[in-house]
Amino acid sequence: MTAESTAKPEQRTVSLPYAGRVLGIGKSTAYELAARGEFPVRVLQLGRKKLVSRAELDSYLNGEPNNA
Repeated sequence: MTAESTAKPEQRTVSLPYAGRVLGIGKSTAYELAARGEFPVRVLQLGRKKLVSRAELDSYLNGEPNNA
């Protein structure tokens, strides 16, 4: 086995509650904003799970324009 085949993939998404905490808002507020389409970055939905791109969240926090 090579190191490449056993390495864990980099986590490229974070949960919506985690993204909310990073932004300084609570879990309920994060879900409410997402439901209204007002969360400041794109929210991905996989089944019932809501995820946020780590790259988009970092870009938003760095004040970069939103390309979504």
